[in-house]
Amino acid sequence: MFMSENLQTRLHRIEREFKLKEVGMITYDQIDSIKLCKKPFQQRIPAGPLTGLNLCFLPGIDVQFLGTENIPKEGGKILVMNHSDAYNYLPLIRELYQHNLYPAVWIKGKNYVNRFASWFFDFNGMIPVPPANYVIEKAHAAKYGKGKLTKEAQSQIKDLFNGKEIDHTKEAADVTFFREHIEDLSWYQSQLLQRMGKLTEEALAIGLYVLCFPEGTRNVQLGVGRTGIFEVALHKNIPIIPVGCSGGSKAYPSGSIPFARGPNGFIPSFLPGIQKGKITYRFGKELTTDDTLKECKIIQDFTPFSPDAQKYEKEFAHARDIVMQSIHDLLDFEHQNRELYK
Repeated sequence: MFMSENLQTRLHRIEREFKLKEVGMITYDQIDSIKLCKKPFQQRIPAGPLTGLNLCFLPGIDVQFLGTENIPKEGGKILVMNHSDAYNYLPLIRELYQHNLYPAVWIKGKNYVNRFASWFFDFNGMIPVPPANYVIEKAHAAKYGKGKLTKEAQSQIKDLFNGKEIDHTKEAADVTFFREHIEDLSWYQSQLLQRMGKLTEEALAIGLYVLCFPEGTRNVQLGVGRTGIFEVALHKNIPIIPVGCSGGSKAYPSGSIPFARGPNGFIPSFLPGIQKGKITYRFGKELTTDDTLKECKIIQDFTPFSPDAQKYEKEFAHARDIVMQSIHDLLDFEHQNRELYK
């Protein structure tokens, strides 16, 4: 993709100056080089036979799909689901393959832990998401090594990324470095996000569906959603299908491998006295700016994740609230959060 010389020069200068490639950070060029195709059959290897063996026999999981009449008949739409565990997307993706639907999944930058992981995600057409915390951690690692930032320092640096002033006399350790270089680092992250947004729109345009977890982190009970995916949805008026997953946190407990387990672990459920695990997916009705999200519709053009998109924060937040409530209504009681939702 063509980039102006000034843009390219600044991107590469920042990468060199802050040694971002040396700490394995996702770069603009990496996102720019991801190749998308309408039917990425290579995805079927990890999410097809292997997941099928796990769900059907070892140990065997009772996976229910409810509201299947709401499954989109074609791609080009956004599916949003709660993130109760690390791998609850695998049975969902396998089911959608049966409907000839292929995903481009939003993957948090921190999951790109090494070259193999980066290659695997890029090869399968996944979309990397570089939040501010990710850029902060990578820049800190490049400057100071593997030591972690304190929560106070992270909070102050996040404020700097959000354009807020902080009291210099109360700066936590390591914050001074970020304050002195915040213009370059926040600009670089903005460019990564804008390219990610364009890649998402490219995926939708060729007929992939985009799968996103708006919470941005795992919560057994539904947490607060973030607005990123709704910038893309409202920019192009993309329909959104909410999905509620219940039981995934038991099948894929924290720290587990990407194979679901039952009440008796991985002992095959066809043996006497061995119970199957259970995961339930509920598909909600399609939400569009012509109907449920009509109050969020934006007439003027804007670029997602750019400074000019900030004036529509209320619309993004309103869309998020509607969609997150829809997900909440699709969940079993154990995954609902009555303190946040009705």
